[in-house]
Order: sequence, then C-alpha cells, then structure tokens
Amino acid sequence: AAVSRKMDDPVSVLILSSSGAGKTKLQDTTLLLCPPEDVIKLTSLSGKALFYKGRKSLKHKILALAEEAGAEEAAYAIRNLISAGELIIEVTVKDLGTGKMTTMENRVEGPTAVFITTTNPDVDPETRSRFFVTSIDESREQTRAILTFQRRRHTLAGRTWHATMDPLIEKHRNFQRLLKPVMVVNPFAEKLVYSDDRLQSRRDQPKYLN
Repeated sequence: AAVSRKMDDPVSVLILSSSGAGKTKLQDTTLLLCPPEDVIKLTSLSGKALFYKGRKSLKHKILALAEEAGAEEAAYAIRNLISAGELIIEVTVKDLGTGKMTTMENRVEGPTAVFITTTNPDVDPETRSRFFVTSIDESREQTRAILTFQRRRHTLAGRTWHATMDPLIEKHRNFQRLLKPVMVVNPFAEKLVYSDDRLQSRRDQPKYLN
C-alpha cells in the first residue's frame, strides 16, 4: 500500500485493532522504510487544513495519521482526497489593489495514499469504505513473541543487531526513490469474480483489483 503511492489510484489503509496491540508500531515501521520526503505524519488534523496545502504537497505522498480520532474533523477532506484524487476550495479574500472582495481558488493535487490507525470499530462507514481495512494479530502466541523480542532487544546482542538497522533502512528508502509509476495490466481480470450482493462491492472490488 505504501509503494502504491506512486500509482494513479493508490491503496489507503485503515489499521483497526485494540489499544496496545501494536497498530501504530506496524504503521510507523512500514513508513520507516519509505523516503521521509514522501511521508507526511500528523497527530491531528483540523477540518479545512488539507484544503490549504501546497498544490503538489500531497501528490504521490503518504498521509499518515496516528489515530482516526485526531482526524474526525477532516473526514470529509480525506474521503474526497482518496476518491477524487484532489481537493479544491474557493475562499473570499480582499483584493489588496482595489480593496474589493474577490474569490481565490486553491487546488491540492493527489493521488495520495492515506494511512490511519484506530481502536474504533464504528468508524464512519462513508470514511471506512474508502480504505483497505486490516488488523493486528492479537493472539497469545503473538504476544509471547513480542515479549521475547522486547527482552532480547535489551541484551548486548539485541543492541548490536539494532545498530545494524540504519544502513538497511536507508537501502529500502533509496530503492523506493528509484521507483517510477508504470502501467499495470491484469490479462485475467475479466475472469475474476466478486460478491455482487452488496452495494459496497462497487467500492470494494477496485481496492481488490488494485
């Protein structure tokens, strides 16, 4: 999904899981491998903030929000950014030359991949339908594995291993800097099937195909 930011119709992801499961860690680790210049991480977002971004500031970028609750006011803007691939606002301003009121248009271009984490299973359906929804493994076995890793990280071997991560992360970032959008076709697309008993399928199938 993160790499899909390069495409015309990127995949946006909503990570839904319980508090403490590691959803933010999953998101942050994924974004750590992406070039910093392609990632916009925010804790909170006001209703009209995205409408006033620079024209190309979100184009082929990842917009990442740590918690869905911090972006409730901006849900409308996020939905339109994903669906329409751009945001357009027209505001009234005073012409400094004539003193008269006039209108000014601001256009923010996408496409943009949006990443959001949440503990709320009742996310607004209109917003949720734009996302590929995934979750975290909350099993006891996974908890055991995480606790083991946390303990190992405090040993000398763990500290040494962690120190080797920076070159690996930089290699991932440099690799992604080389990526260019290409046309992708699936010669078998017409042979695929998808459930047609729900209206929501009209939005879900394109995510599946992408």
